[in-house]
Amino acid sequence: MDKKVHDPAPYVAMMRNGATSEEVYRQALKDGFKRFECVALLCGVFDLELDEARKIGHRVWSEDAEATTTDSKRPPPDRSLPAGAEQVLA
Repeated sequence: MDKKVHDPAPYVAMMRNGATSEEVYRQALKDGFKRFECVALLCGVFDLELDEARKIGHRVWSEDAEATTTDSKRPPPDRSLPAGAEQVLA
């Protein structure tokens, strides 16, 4: 079975150049890491406990999800009644 091995060296270099754990997580996602791999990467690069790395991953996910789904992009809810409902309610 052919497994893809990710090299942590670029992320160690990012950390040494002052990148935050959130920046490293986002870059690893862009580079094709899966979310659990990003969490493991943060544990190794930043010497974090698993729980701390998971919180960072969740925070990044929440921020990115919020940025992509703003209220202005959401369609207004459909508040109209189904056909014939006015007759039943009357």
